[in-house]
Amino acid sequence: MASYTESIPAGGEGKVSLRVRTANYGGNLIVKHATVYTNDPDNTTISLVITGKVEKVAEIVPRQVLISGPAGAAIQKVVRITPEEKYAFAVTNVMTQSGKYIDAKIEKTTYRGRPSYNLVVTNKMGKPGNYIDYIYVATDSKVEPRLRIRVRGTIFAPSGK
Repeated sequence: MASYTESIPAGGEGKVSLRVRTANYGGNLIVKHATVYTNDPDNTTISLVITGKVEKVAEIVPRQVLISGPAGAAIQKVVRITPEEKYAFAVTNVMTQSGKYIDAKIEKTTYRGRPSYNLVVTNKMGKPGNYIDYIYVATDSKVEPRLRIRVRGTIFAPSGK
């Protein structure tokens, strides 16, 4: 999202403000480019580059849940959510977007001596097919009040059928 001074007199100054969405970049370097177009014949465009390391609020492993298996089998996956010490939080609720094909529950635990959570995802789809759903983990964090985790399911016919 950008905002800027629309009209700047010759020799004057203006302001360009850019807002960068950093979701899913935690712990990584982010590089974003923006172009400013002007009516100055000597400088028709100005390139801006924004770089910085995005701090991680929590370690989420795996970041996406992949559920695969035969219809009728009990299929569960576990996602470990460990808040970073600087951004310690408690999980207050967990819910699925649709809930049609998965259940999700949260279990408090520790990981490497730090408070952590296991998000247990259980397949509910009883017939062959594919699905996508999301799990929303509510926290008491002001920085990251909600974590979103994508779930992809591929359920196939049991062998011999």
